[in-house]
Amino acid sequence: MEKRISIYLDRLESSAVDLQHELEKIADMKRLNTAPRMRKAITVIEGSEKVLKRANQDISSYIAFINNNSRELKKENLDHYIAVRNLLNHSLSLKRKAMGKYFQELKKWLDYSASHFKRLEAKDEAARGTYDSLLTNVNRSLKKYNTVNAQNIQFVNSVLTENPEIVKRFKKQYKTMKKELGWM
Repeated sequence: MEKRISIYLDRLESSAVDLQHELEKIADMKRLNTAPRMRKAITVIEGSEKVLKRANQDISSYIAFINNNSRELKKENLDHYIAVRNLLNHSLSLKRKAMGKYFQELKKWLDYSASHFKRLEAKDEAARGTYDSLLTNVNRSLKKYNTVNAQNIQFVNSVLTENPEIVKRFKKQYKTMKKELGWM
C-alpha cells in the first residue's frame, strides 16, 4: 500500500515544484511597459494555469485514492496518510483556488492593458477607469490569496502539532511540502 501511495506523493512533490517555478516566473515579470511584454506575460500565466490544473489533479487523485482505501490504511496503521489527505483537501485546495483566481484577474488586467495600450498611453479616461478597476481586482485577488495562505499556514501548523508523525514519515517530501503548504 505504501509503495502505491509513494507514487501519488511523488506526483504531488513534482507538481508542487513545478508550480513553485511558475510562481517564480510570474514574480520575475518586470517592466510590463509595452503591449508585447504584456502579451508575453499572459503566455507565462497561461502556462502557470496549466501547471496549477495538473497540480490540482494530482491532489484530487491522492485524495480519491486515500478515500477509496481508508479502511485498509487504518488496518495497516497508516492513518498519517489520512492526515495528509485532510491537509491537502482543506488547505491546499483553498490556497490553489485563490491562486487560480489571482491568475485569472492578472491575465484579464494584462490582456486589457495590452489591447488598450495606445489609449492608456494617450491618457484616455475611460480606458484608465477600466484599467484601474481591473487592477483593483488583481490586488483584491492577491490580497485574498495572501490571506488564504496565512490561514493555511496556521491550519497546517495546528495539524502538525496534532500529528507530529507526519513530518517524521515524510522526510523526502517535507522540504517541498514545507514550501507548498507553508509548513514552518
